[in-house]
Amino acid sequence: THEIERATYVWLASVLFFITCLLWRDLPGMVYNATGWLYLLGIVIQCTGLVITVLAASTLDPLELAGIRQVIRPHYQRDIAEPISILQIRGVYRWVRHPIYLGWVLFVFGTPNMSVTKLAFATISTFYILLAIPWEERSMIQSFGESYRRYQQEVQWKILPRIW
Repeated sequence: THEIERATYVWLASVLFFITCLLWRDLPGMVYNATGWLYLLGIVIQCTGLVITVLAASTLDPLELAGIRQVIRPHYQRDIAEPISILQIRGVYRWVRHPIYLGWVLFVFGTPNMSVTKLAFATISTFYILLAIPWEERSMIQSFGESYRRYQQEVQWKILPRIW
């Protein structure tokens, strides 16, 4: 049931995200329009977010991340002595436990031209991520047990190194 729960969550969240983007309407107003070196800084922050996301995602098994592998092989058992494909403690996973979320936050908040619409989208999507992390971490503990608890102790930061 845990396997079906993860797949259902991932796909339902993805469909809801797609619908939200499809039905989104612009809000009037600009928060800021960066120019010069601040504009370039925004682009660098967004690119950094994109690179972190790609690096983090490339270390994972996309079918397992999406919950598909667990459903197509419901009796998928992991040998604790073998490396676990989704629990990676290399690369960006040594900095934070949720680097894909870190990449997202950098990407959406790093924009050099922040309209009210972009700010609302960035805030709502980040709030959703912050709400989802405790459930995701409980799910990871259910799936990986003591391995994930050790990982939580080794990598203390959830999204922002040295902050949270």
